Amino acid sequence: RCFHDHALMAGLNWLDKNWDAHDLGIPRHGKVSWTALFTDLISGNRRLHDIPLSDISAAQGDLEHLTLMQILRIRVLNLGSVLLGKGPSKLQQFMQALDRLLLQTIGWAVSASTFGPLNEDAQDRLGRDVAIVSAAAATLQEPRWWVCFAAHHRIWFDPTSFKVSPIFPGGMGVLEIEDHSKVDPHSVGQRCLLDWEVCLVVSEHDVSLKRLCLHNPRVPSTTRPRELTLEEFPY
Repeated sequence: RCFHDHALMAGLNWLDKNWDAHDLGIPRHGKVSWTALFTDLISGNRRLHDIPLSDISAAQGDLEHLTLMQILRIRVLNLGSVLLGKGPSKLQQFMQALDRLLLQTIGWAVSASTFGPLNEDAQDRLGRDVAIVSAAAATLQEPRWWVCFAAHHRIWFDPTSFKVSPIFPGGMGVLEIEDHSKVDPHSVGQRCLLDWEVCLVVSEHDVSLKRLCLHNPRVPSTTRPRELTLEEFPY
């Protein structure tokens, strides 16, 4: 067991290291007003705790104009100094906005080309699952495929190659999560203890339906496994 935010940070760090961030620069004539500030944050020349709170608050509106890779890099470079939306109020608001946008965009990148747009809550949940599964996959390397859920859709996700498929992968089977996580009683409701039981499933019929609504249609099984590219990311 570990804290949910620690596992999430480990997953975001893994994604940042394994995705090919070919261009993190901010266009000079783009929509970002605080170009110098975000350039320093992305490069690591400055950390969030080095920036005046008034500047952080003023720059928050620019987050939606950054790419997924830029937001991810800022988050990873500030993992130790800011814990997932905790700190002074203006910094907390900035981090909550950044975390929400980051996780929703990861969820969008995984699901949009297969299922179309999801609501923001579903994107956030899927983004969290993808990040934590990516952290777990660094240790549990075989089989490569995991069960993830996008709203009422069940998908198969390979974090090592960032492939997504609605078709049950053959071969060694998939890893399924039985989630027993709960709020840490010593954190006054602020932190969650991550408690995942990971099971090997060799047949699609043995995959649990707990996180699916049974009255929804099944995921279509005509799409081949595909690999997402950075060009498909929405930001």
